[in-house]
This record gives sequence, structure tokens and C-alpha cells, in this order.
Amino acid sequence: MIDLEKFLQLIELAGTPLQNHHAYLMDGTSPRPDMRKDVDLGTCNCCDYFSIINGVVVLIEETQLLRQIEDLKNEYNSLRGTDQNDQMKFVYKYIRQENRLKAYGSMLVLCRLAAVCKDAKDLLGSKKYKFWLVVSGINMTDAEEFEAKRIFDNLKDHLYSDLKSVLGKEMVDDVEIVPSHVFVGKLPTQAPFYQMTL
Repeated sequence: MIDLEKFLQLIELAGTPLQNHHAYLMDGTSPRPDMRKDVDLGTCNCCDYFSIINGVVVLIEETQLLRQIEDLKNEYNSLRGTDQNDQMKFVYKYIRQENRLKAYGSMLVLCRLAAVCKDAKDLLGSKKYKFWLVVSGINMTDAEEFEAKRIFDNLKDHLYSDLKSVLGKEMVDDVEIVPSHVFVGKLPTQAPFYQMTL
């Protein structure tokens, strides 16, 4: 039987632990625990963490989204005959597909975890899910921040629609794409020990 508590770790953003903010680590690498491996799923795509916040399962994925967008634009720009609209459609579609896979993979990991860990089964129950994409590495001017918000809103709306259409609106509560400093403000400071949430 798997011990759920071993996955409870300090959340790390850009490699730096957040003091007093814990969540259940899903895709750890040695020596940290790897939930995927413990439930016999190998290295499937999944989110970094999950937590229970206000009675909802929150899947948390950290990303340097703005850097990824620039990298994808540069890569796609090398193809001849592409205009900027086609380029951005490709970039957004790629990012949505990647994060859909992580959300689906996470739900598979949690399903397997609930099957082999009574504490996880009791904790997860029949709760709704939120997907939080946490954007780290942001340091920008007001104009750049305005553009970033426009990008986040575009991706959020489409990703929420994608997840809701497959998983159902009864299961998917919300999708948020937030800068890391906003994310920290949304977290409870108390560790989400399963004994306290049952």
C-alpha cells in the first residue's frame, strides 16, 4: 500500500522551494518521490503537483510559458511561407495539446493512486478538478504584461473548453493561467495533510 504522505513536498517554482506551501508531488525525479512510478505508469505526461484547495482537486503545472512561446515561434518561423497568424495558431495549438496531455495524464495517475492508496481514495472522492498553469520567469514592463495577459486569457479559454468537452463540465471546475507571484497568493499556507481534509 502506498503512503500518500511521502508525496507531500514544498512546492518549487523555478527550482526554488516556497516556504510554508506544500502540495502532493506527482512527477518527481530521484531522490524525490515519483507518483507515476509508484502507481506503475512509467514516465507518462502529468502535472507537477496536485493539492486540495477549498474542496477542489487542483492540478498544478509550472511552466516558463512566455519563453516557450518565443522558442516555438522561432522554430516555426524557419518554415517557409508562414505568416504571423499561422505561426501563432500553431504555437497556441501546440501549447494547448501539451497541457491537455498533462491534465489527462494527471487524472490517470490520480485514478491509479486512488486504486492502490486508501488515503488518496478518501481524499479525492468525487471532487471537481481545476487546472492551474503557473507561469514563472516573468519580469516585464507594463506593456509586455498587458500582452502576456491577453495571451494567457486566449490560452485559458481554449484549454478550458478543450478539457470540459472531453472530461465534462461536471468534472472540470476551472482553468487558470497565472504568473507565479499571483499563484503564491492563491495558496493556503497550511500543508494539505489528508488527515485535515477528510
